[in-house]
Amino acid sequence: EYANMLEREHSANLQAGRALSTGTNAIPAATSSMEADAMREKGRTELSALDQKSGTDYEKAWLDAMVKGHTEALTLLDERLIPAAQDERLRSFLNNSRDHVAMHLERGKELQSQNR
Repeated sequence: EYANMLEREHSANLQAGRALSTGTNAIPAATSSMEADAMREKGRTELSALDQKSGTDYEKAWLDAMVKGHTEALTLLDERLIPAAQDERLRSFLNNSRDHVAMHLERGKELQSQNR
């Protein structure tokens, strides 16, 4: 249920972000190409580590990765992206994204505490 919610809401957020960036200069380069590449590589590495697990070990590791990732995303939004946003539409999008990330993080932490 949690995974389905994340997929649904992250897909909708990605679509909204793409719509915001179409034909506008509202979205500055938030991260350098090197940072984006590093983030993608980190994701591939974490996914590879998950592939080595199964059953409840996989579920626990996946949930831990979701909590960690959402914690990092919240920090990035709070410390870099939202403060740097000068366009009002972008700032609104980022604040809305932040609300969702915070909710996803709290739900993930709740699930962690239930499964310990």
